Amino acid sequence: MLEKNDITVVAFDYGNTLIEFTQPQLAAQSVRLRTVLMDLYRDFEQEHLDEIRHAQILAPYARDFVENDIHEVSAELVRKLFNEEPPDEHIQQIIHTRRQAFEDTVFLPEDVKPLLESLAGRYRLAFISNYPCGISIRNTLSSSGIEHLFESTIISGEVGRIKPHPMIYDAMLDDMGVSAQEVVYIGDNWLADVQGAKRRGLKSIWTRQFVPYENFEEQEGDHQPDAVIEHIEELRDLLL
Repeated sequence: MLEKNDITVVAFDYGNTLIEFTQPQLAAQSVRLRTVLMDLYRDFEQEHLDEIRHAQILAPYARDFVENDIHEVSAELVRKLFNEEPPDEHIQQIIHTRRQAFEDTVFLPEDVKPLLESLAGRYRLAFISNYPCGISIRNTLSSSGIEHLFESTIISGEVGRIKPHPMIYDAMLDDMGVSAQEVVYIGDNWLADVQGAKRRGLKSIWTRQFVPYENFEEQEGDHQPDAVIEHIEELRDLLL
């Protein structure tokens, strides 16, 4: 049961919480990446690219939650697909394509901005996202008109660790100057968002509106969220 009397900060995940970032978005990115890689090198199987990218997405969870380096994972695509070492100019082209593909495929649902504005009238808002490219996230927050609503914007690519590592939550708490007990965190990922927040002492709301591409099953001894929602709009009843 969510106790909201002592909540002063409402913090949000991004992908599959405020925006959809599921298979259609990932597939669109892969198509754009395949195009630039074919232009730079030669043809290859799309399935091979998708397998490499899936492994890269999950890799930080197996190495103490250290975030991917955007330059390294872009270079790794070339090494694994073509057995070649890419020059820096190729890596920069790949990074540019990744960034543009993300920005072109991410859209804020029309009900999210009014909800955030309503919440901002009562609470301080914060943002924590797992993504290796901070520029991509910040550009889409700006273009969707919600960047100014968050007092703190924490992105794993800029911190160096991904959720559920406590460092990324600590960065937000330090930014906001609040204790963990004052914060409720809303996210879709059972491990990164629910367990990460609860382990650090935050309250947690688990949203199941979208199907996350990183699927972590509940484990024995896991923390339970303080509330579960099926749509972001349910936050109005929970928090307002």
